[in-house]
Amino acid sequence: MEIDGKPSKLGVELKQTIKGFWYVGSLKVNADDAQELESLLLMVSKKASEHVQRLNSLDKEPDKILDKKEEIILNQDEQKLFQNLRELRFLLAKKEGVPPYIIFHDSVLKRLAKEKPQNTGDLIIIIGEKRFEKYGAIINELLGKFG
Repeated sequence: MEIDGKPSKLGVELKQTIKGFWYVGSLKVNADDAQELESLLLMVSKKASEHVQRLNSLDKEPDKILDKKEEIILNQDEQKLFQNLRELRFLLAKKEGVPPYIIFHDSVLKRLAKEKPQNTGDLIIIIGEKRFEKYGAIINELLGKFG
């Protein structure tokens, strides 16, 4: 992370639970003294607050957010998209040498097929920022074909 064009001495990873609660997944600080540590922690707090406010301001509809335990029922067209997403996941997993569920769980693929997110914010809500950075373009491409 760079702040003001300088390499930062800190790394912050924010995560969100399925229920919508935010927490710091990890925090790495490389401070030379207590005063610098305090300054960096204040900066982390400010940046985290800005990040959460930005994400919370995304145009979300409450009825689009599904409970993790809620079963997602797909119609025939959504089922076709789900199968295509599974095939894509399989290819990505094979390329990376990991099990497919590491890429995306079936529930995430079903949610993508059901909701067909139309913008970046909605897609990030479903798959998360890290996976969006890694797979967002290819997921958007596939979703566009099912427009």
